[in-house]
Amino acid sequence: MMTGASVAVIMLVIATALVFNSGMVDHFARKQVIALFNNEYRGHIELKEVRLRFPDQVTIMDPCIFEEGSIKPAASAHRVRLKFNFLALLRPKITLLSFREVSVEGFRASIVEYPDKQLNLGKIFTRKHPEKPEVLAIGKFRARHFALNSDSISWKPANKPAYNLKNLELELSKVFVAKYEFMGTIKKMQFTMPDRGLTLRKGVGTLAFSSVRSDLIGLDIETAKSHAKLSVSMDGLDIFSGITRERLQESGTFIHIESISLDADDLNQLIPAPLLPPGVMHLQGDAKGTLNDLEILPSALNYDDSRLAFRGRMLNLLNKANLSFNLQLDKSVISRKLLNEIVHEEPYRKLFKDTERVEFDGMLRGRLNRWMTNLNIRSALASGSTSFETTKSGDGAYQLTGNFNLDKIEPHRLAGLDKFRSGFSGSGSFDCTFGPTALEHAHLESTVRSAYWQQQQISSGNLSFDLENQKVDFSANLGSSDGT
Repeated sequence: MMTGASVAVIMLVIATALVFNSGMVDHFARKQVIALFNNEYRGHIELKEVRLRFPDQVTIMDPCIFEEGSIKPAASAHRVRLKFNFLALLRPKITLLSFREVSVEGFRASIVEYPDKQLNLGKIFTRKHPEKPEVLAIGKFRARHFALNSDSISWKPANKPAYNLKNLELELSKVFVAKYEFMGTIKKMQFTMPDRGLTLRKGVGTLAFSSVRSDLIGLDIETAKSHAKLSVSMDGLDIFSGITRERLQESGTFIHIESISLDADDLNQLIPAPLLPPGVMHLQGDAKGTLNDLEILPSALNYDDSRLAFRGRMLNLLNKANLSFNLQLDKSVISRKLLNEIVHEEPYRKLFKDTERVEFDGMLRGRLNRWMTNLNIRSALASGSTSFETTKSGDGAYQLTGNFNLDKIEPHRLAGLDKFRSGFSGSGSFDCTFGPTALEHAHLESTVRSAYWQQQQISSGNLSFDLENQKVDFSANLGSSDGT
C-alpha cells in the first residue's frame, strides 16, 4: 500500500514537472501576475513573458512598472530570474517570499521625489482599494543570493539636481526585507556617476536597518583614487520614515574609521580646498555623539611623513553655514616634502633645505570661513609660538592676522648666507594674504629681545618686512648694549 502511494506521488510530481516545463501554464501565469498587480495598486505592470521550469525556476521577461497615467516606465528590467520552491505558493496565505536566488538583468529606474515629498514608486504601490483585504499581503522578502546589474538609475530629489548611476553591478547575500527592516551583506558593488566625476570600483560591507537603528558595518569602499574602511552606527534613525537633516543630526552616532585614504582630487569635489597639495591623505580615528554635537576621539591625518593628531568637538556637521569646531592639536609634524608642496616660490623653498621637519601642537577653533589658531612650533630653524586668525573671503583668498614669539632663530640661514653666524629672539605681529595659488601680500613687524650678527651683539630694536606684488621691502632699527 505504501509502495503504491509512493509511486502515485512520484508520478504526480513527474506529471506536474512535465506540465510546468512544457510552457502550457506560462501564458496563464503571465496573465495572473498582471491581473494581481494591476487590480491591487494604482500603478500598473507590463511584462512580455513568464517562464516556469519545475521544480524551482521562474524567468520574467521585460517587466515594466508605470506610474498611473504614465507611458514611460519608472522601473524596468530585461530579465528577472528567480529560484524558489513552488510548493510555497500553495499556502493559503503568503506573507513571506523566500528565494534561493534572485537575478535582475538590465535594470533601469527613474526615481522622482515630488514637492510633497512623495516618491513616484510610492504612488505606484499605493493600493487602489485600501478598505478591502490585501490580496498581495507579502510583508517579508528573503533571498540567499541577490544580483542586479543596471544600465542606469536616476534619483531626482525635489528642487535639487539629479543623481545618475551608470553601470551598476550589485551582489548581496543573506538579504532580508520587511516593512521596517532591511539586512544584507554586500559582496560586490560597482558603479559610475559621470555627472559627479565618481567611479566606485569596490564596495563591500554589511547593512542593517530597522525603525530604531541603522548600521553600516565593515564598509570597504574604493574609488579610482581613494579607499575607505569604516563602520557607522546611528541609534534612533528610521530610514523607512524618510531621511531628513533633522533626523540625521539628532541620532546617536558612533563612527569608527579604520582607514580612509583620500586623494586631494576627490576631496576637492566634496570641499573645495585649492591649497591642498596633490596626493593621498590617510585618516584614522573615532567619533561619537550626534552630528549636532560630535566628540572627536584621538584621531590622526597623515600625508607621507607629515601627521596631524587631533581631538575635540565639531558642531552642526550637516549645516555648512553654522558648522563649527574646537580641536586640540596634539604632537604633530610637517615634513620638508609637504612644506615644498605648499610653498612654490624658490626663495622660500630654500629655507627648508636644512629643515627635515617642523613639530607643533596647539588649538584650532572656529568656523569654515573664520577660525583661530594657537600653535607651539619647534624646528631646526627656530622654536616659538604663534596665535592668529584666518578669514576666508568671497573670492577664495585667505587673510591671516596674528602675533608671534620666536626664540633663537638664525636669520643668516633664512637669507641663505651660510658663511655668517646670527641669532634672534623677539616677538611681533603679522598679516598676510594667500590667494588661490600663491602668497599675495605679507607684512611683519618685530621687536628685538636679543640678537647677534657675527660678533656684534644686539640688545634692542625693531624689524619690518613687507611683501607686495612680489616686491620685498625690509628695514631695521637696531641697537647694542654698548650704544652702537
